[in-house]
Amino acid sequence: IVGSALPLVTLFGAVAAAVWVGGYQPAIVAAILGYVACAYWFIEPRGQLGLNQMGNVVGLAAYLFTCSLIIGIGEAMRLAQYRANQRGELLSVTLRSIGDAVITTDNEGRAATLNAVAESLTGWTEREAIGQSLDRVFCIVNETTRQPVENPATRALREGVVVGLANHTVLLKKGGGELPIDDSAAPIRDEQGHVTGCVLVFRDVSYQRGLERDKSSQLLTARLLASIVASSDDAIISKNLDGTIQSWNAAAERLFGYTAEQAVGRHISLVIPPERLSEEDLIISRLKAGERIEHFDTVRVRSDGRQVLVSLTISPIRDEQGTVVGASKIAR
Repeated sequence: IVGSALPLVTLFGAVAAAVWVGGYQPAIVAAILGYVACAYWFIEPRGQLGLNQMGNVVGLAAYLFTCSLIIGIGEAMRLAQYRANQRGELLSVTLRSIGDAVITTDNEGRAATLNAVAESLTGWTEREAIGQSLDRVFCIVNETTRQPVENPATRALREGVVVGLANHTVLLKKGGGELPIDDSAAPIRDEQGHVTGCVLVFRDVSYQRGLERDKSSQLLTARLLASIVASSDDAIISKNLDGTIQSWNAAAERLFGYTAEQAVGRHISLVIPPERLSEEDLIISRLKAGERIEHFDTVRVRSDGRQVLVSLTISPIRDEQGTVVGASKIAR
């Protein structure tokens, strides 16, 4: 139909398709075979290559130049697409394997992707969430006031900065339930630096909050016990298994005449008469066996050398593994 004027033009599409699908090598083969076929069947004189004619040589040169451009540009685009696919696959694997929940959005704040952890924490599947406003998928309130909290992704998109979540933030799950969370949102920028979306990373901190509550409770208990010990009329002394005094309350100061500064850090033999030092070995051996010694009547010595009759109750102090590491003495 086109005669002998433009048969080579019909090959450019085949060369472009070949380089995109298979790379430059199949494209070179397509270009060469295509020219041979066109020269033999469509270009005058037909039935031969006709390279003895100047017009055909010029046409061949122009054809090869154009095919080189197509192959070069196509190969560059193909490699760029390959690298982009690799980066996308790497990002996908990273998001699937990361321990934190990750949600990405478009530049209008609509959910684009959710990893498995984000699906688990929010109650939304990725298929349900895609295209939804992030405020629906990621609904957060203040743990104390129960008032809505500004979505950090909104500010990250608006101001183009990394935004951390407020303290005591609670995520309301789809279908009911809630959990405390923390972390941050950051803008996603294109190669020109324009904000094209946002990535939101968050994690469940229920365990950490539980530890905080436990520590707070333990601190309150410790303060209460310290107040009881400080105000007790009985002398309360703690020591380690080596006999080194570790605490000494006000009643111990009154009973034995030593201040806490004078007693703490010294050996308990400070208040034991020399002839009764063997009692300490007996007490330590019973403590190591986990026994509690009640109403042990004995004699102790004051700082002024005067001896006093005392009744001791001695309890083992254990660490978190249950090992006896010291003793608590109550003397009256």
